[in-house]
Amino acid sequence: MLDTNLIEDEVPSIGVVRDRPRWRSHIQLARGLAPTPRPWLLLLLTGVAFGPYGLGILSDRVLTVLDPAVSAALATLGAFVGMEIDVRRLRRSSLLLGGSVEALVTLLTVAAGMMVAIRAVPDPSVTIPWLLAVLLGICAASSAAPPPSPETETRIGGSDDLLPIVLGLPALAVMRSATPGEIGTLTLGFTLVALAVAVACWLLVSRTSSVTEERVFALGGLLLLGGAAAYLSLSSLFAGFAAGILWRAAGSEVRDRITRDLGYLQRPVVGLLLLVAGAKLHVAMTFIGLIALYVLCRLAGKFAGRLLGRRFFEQHEPHEVSPLSPGIVGVAFALNVVQVRPQDEIATTLFTVVVLGSLASDLASLLIREPEPAP
Repeated sequence: MLDTNLIEDEVPSIGVVRDRPRWRSHIQLARGLAPTPRPWLLLLLTGVAFGPYGLGILSDRVLTVLDPAVSAALATLGAFVGMEIDVRRLRRSSLLLGGSVEALVTLLTVAAGMMVAIRAVPDPSVTIPWLLAVLLGICAASSAAPPPSPETETRIGGSDDLLPIVLGLPALAVMRSATPGEIGTLTLGFTLVALAVAVACWLLVSRTSSVTEERVFALGGLLLLGGAAAYLSLSSLFAGFAAGILWRAAGSEVRDRITRDLGYLQRPVVGLLLLVAGAKLHVAMTFIGLIALYVLCRLAGKFAGRLLGRRFFEQHEPHEVSPLSPGIVGVAFALNVVQVRPQDEIATTLFTVVVLGSLASDLASLLIREPEPAP
């Protein structure tokens, strides 16, 4: 409902318990934390049943028509993650540092394990084995974020998703060009394009008094971000992420307006991405060993990264969601890669391993209980 005015920016307080800001509830739900447990498994299976290898409702032609909507949905998901990050508190966030350490350890563990497996059983269709290993590590690094409690509502969110999204842009740039100069130019140029679109959207939204126009400008900005990423074969997730950071830094008024407009997309975004991911999934028996190794390496990396993060950074994080649960960002990035590089064998291998590996990791998170930290 749109019956609330703009809320004030959150202010740290001691001993004061407040309701969670509504905009933060929108963000957490859009990142896959729906009210019902594990709904994304059902959505993925529904996508498989409706896809070209099932009933054919989501045929290849329909999936092609949905590509622009998928790009916009990826940008929207990235924007929600970016709007959780308050750049004014980066230096004081042990949670962000600990989450980034956990993500980095997981990324390196999975990349190393996948590289050993790919070299042991070489596939001539995979032209750049190390790139596939790194992309698998990037997808494995993210986790489902636990919802913030009233005591921790001012914390910086997206701690496990920051590193994978940021590294995803140069990784996709490598798939377009092999020279460091061109990779750097693509990365920097695309970042400037995303920020320019975000600034234009910010100015348009902040200067309109009509709710309808405000919503059109916000959605139009996300469509433009997703379209630019698809045209350049780069990361729609990063484009939305950069815009989200800028909108959060612009102040509470811009943040609240845009989040109110995007709040209507929270369930459609998650549903669309998972349905399309399921429809694009094609299981091959040759990937079974790689998927099993991916899951094992991810579990090992998550445990090691969590222990290392707790060793060096004091973290006070709710534990409603296990860090072993992959969330949606990793699947979304794999979908982003296969969308912009549909004929690339690296992209198709990555997508199959990540989607099935995420399902297995999510089931493992239900069976494996992480030990509680010592008080």
